[in-house]
Amino acid sequence: MELLAMLDSYPAQRGETSTVPSDEQLFGELLKYAGAESDPAAGPLTASSTAELLGQQGGLFGNFDAETLARVGRVTRNNMVIDSEHAPGSFDGEVLFVRAVRGRPQSAPEVELWTPYVTEKMDVRELARTTS
Repeated sequence: MELLAMLDSYPAQRGETSTVPSDEQLFGELLKYAGAESDPAAGPLTASSTAELLGQQGGLFGNFDAETLARVGRVTRNNMVIDSEHAPGSFDGEVLFVRAVRGRPQSAPEVELWTPYVTEKMDVRELARTTS
Protein backbone atom coordinates (compact mmCIF):
# COMPACT_ATOMS: atom_id res chain seq x y z
CA MET A 1 0.00 0.00 0.00
CA GLU A 2 1.45 3.34 -1.00
CA LEU A 3 -0.89 5.69 0.85
CA LEU A 4 -2.83 5.46 4.08
CA ALA A 5 -5.51 8.10 4.67
CA MET A 6 -6.92 8.61 8.16
CA LEU A 7 -9.82 10.79 9.20
CA ASP A 8 -9.28 12.24 12.68
CA SER A 9 -8.53 8.90 14.32
CA TYR A 10 -6.01 8.16 17.04
CA PRO A 11 -4.45 5.10 18.64
CA ALA A 12 -5.10 4.37 22.28
CA GLN A 13 -2.30 5.83 24.35
CA ARG A 14 0.13 3.30 25.78
CA GLY A 15 -1.01 2.01 29.12
CA GLU A 16 -4.41 3.61 28.65
CA THR A 17 -7.27 1.47 29.78
CA SER A 18 -10.81 2.31 28.99
CA THR A 19 -13.76 1.08 30.90
CA VAL A 20 -16.71 -0.15 28.92
CA PRO A 21 -19.66 2.11 29.75
CA SER A 22 -22.98 0.91 31.09
CA ASP A 23 -26.03 1.19 28.83
CA GLU A 24 -27.14 4.29 30.73
CA GLN A 25 -23.71 5.96 30.35
CA LEU A 26 -23.60 5.04 26.67
CA PHE A 27 -27.08 6.42 25.96
CA GLY A 28 -26.18 9.57 27.92
CA GLU A 29 -23.14 10.09 25.70
CA LEU A 30 -25.24 9.53 22.57
CA LEU A 31 -27.68 12.19 23.77
CA LYS A 32 -24.85 14.60 24.51
CA TYR A 33 -23.26 13.92 21.11
CA ALA A 34 -26.60 14.62 19.44
CA GLY A 35 -26.99 17.87 21.37
CA ALA A 36 -29.99 16.55 23.29
CA GLU A 37 -30.61 16.45 27.04
CA SER A 38 -32.29 14.00 29.36
CA ASP A 39 -34.40 14.72 32.41
CA PRO A 40 -32.73 13.06 35.42
CA ALA A 41 -36.13 12.86 37.13
CA ALA A 42 -37.34 10.57 34.31
CA GLY A 43 -35.18 7.71 35.61
CA PRO A 44 -32.36 5.71 34.05
CA LEU A 45 -31.76 5.99 30.33
CA THR A 46 -32.72 3.00 28.23
CA ALA A 47 -32.76 2.43 24.48
CA SER A 48 -36.50 3.21 24.49
CA SER A 49 -36.31 6.39 26.54
CA THR A 50 -33.30 7.61 24.56
CA ALA A 51 -35.06 6.95 21.23
CA GLU A 52 -38.09 8.86 22.52
CA LEU A 53 -35.99 11.86 23.62
CA LEU A 54 -34.06 11.95 20.36
CA GLY A 55 -37.27 11.64 18.36
CA GLN A 56 -38.81 14.58 20.23
CA GLN A 57 -35.73 16.77 19.87
CA GLY A 58 -35.01 15.78 16.27
CA GLY A 59 -31.57 16.11 14.76
CA LEU A 60 -28.85 13.51 14.89
CA PHE A 61 -30.21 10.00 15.65
CA GLY A 62 -33.75 11.47 15.78
CA ASN A 63 -35.07 8.83 13.37
CA PHE A 64 -33.53 5.86 15.24
CA ASP A 65 -35.90 3.52 17.04
CA ALA A 66 -35.03 1.74 20.30
CA GLU A 67 -33.83 -1.40 18.52
CA THR A 68 -31.46 0.60 16.31
CA LEU A 69 -30.08 2.53 19.30
CA ALA A 70 -29.53 -0.73 21.17
CA ARG A 71 -27.54 -2.00 18.15
CA VAL A 72 -25.51 1.23 18.04
CA GLY A 73 -24.74 0.69 21.72
CA ARG A 74 -23.60 -2.91 21.18
CA VAL A 75 -21.38 -1.95 18.24
CA THR A 76 -19.89 1.01 20.12
CA ARG A 77 -19.17 -1.14 23.17
CA ASN A 78 -17.61 -3.88 21.00
CA ASN A 79 -15.43 -1.31 19.20
CA MET A 80 -14.22 0.01 22.56
CA VAL A 81 -13.21 -3.51 23.65
CA ILE A 82 -11.42 -4.17 20.35
CA ASP A 83 -9.64 -0.79 20.52
CA SER A 84 -8.46 -1.37 24.08
CA GLU A 85 -6.92 -4.72 23.09
CA HIS A 86 -5.34 -3.60 19.81
CA ALA A 87 -1.74 -2.48 19.33
CA PRO A 88 -1.19 -0.89 15.89
CA GLY A 89 1.66 -2.16 13.79
CA SER A 90 4.13 0.00 11.91
CA PHE A 91 3.19 1.54 8.56
CA ASP A 92 5.95 2.10 6.01
CA GLY A 93 4.53 4.60 3.56
CA GLU A 94 2.90 7.97 3.15
CA VAL A 95 0.10 8.99 5.52
CA LEU A 96 -2.52 11.60 4.74
CA PHE A 97 -4.13 12.66 8.01
CA VAL A 98 -7.29 14.79 7.87
CA ARG A 99 -8.15 16.59 11.11
CA ALA A 100 -11.40 18.43 11.86
CA VAL A 101 -10.56 21.64 13.74
CA ARG A 102 -13.85 23.48 14.29
CA GLY A 103 -14.90 23.12 17.93
CA ARG A 104 -11.89 20.94 18.67
CA PRO A 105 -11.27 20.86 22.43
CA GLN A 106 -7.76 21.60 23.70
CA SER A 107 -7.77 18.18 25.38
CA ALA A 108 -8.26 16.40 22.03
CA PRO A 109 -5.51 13.95 21.05
CA GLU A 110 -2.74 15.08 18.74
CA VAL A 111 -1.56 13.51 15.50
CA GLU A 112 1.87 12.90 17.08
CA LEU A 113 0.37 9.88 18.84
CA TRP A 114 0.89 8.09 15.52
CA THR A 115 4.65 8.85 15.40
CA PRO A 116 5.76 5.47 16.84
CA TYR A 117 3.71 3.66 14.18
CA VAL A 118 4.63 5.59 11.01
CA THR A 119 8.03 5.49 9.31
CA GLU A 120 7.51 8.41 6.94
CA LYS A 121 6.32 11.97 7.47
CA MET A 122 2.60 12.51 7.83
CA ASP A 123 0.84 15.05 5.63
CA VAL A 124 -1.67 16.67 8.03
CA ARG A 125 -4.56 18.57 6.50
CA GLU A 126 -6.92 20.61 8.65
CA LEU A 127 -10.56 21.08 7.76
CA ALA A 128 -12.71 23.84 9.25
CA ARG A 129 -15.35 21.24 10.15
CA THR A 130 -16.51 19.34 13.21
CA THR A 131 -16.25 15.59 13.55
CA SER A 132 -20.00 15.19 13.94
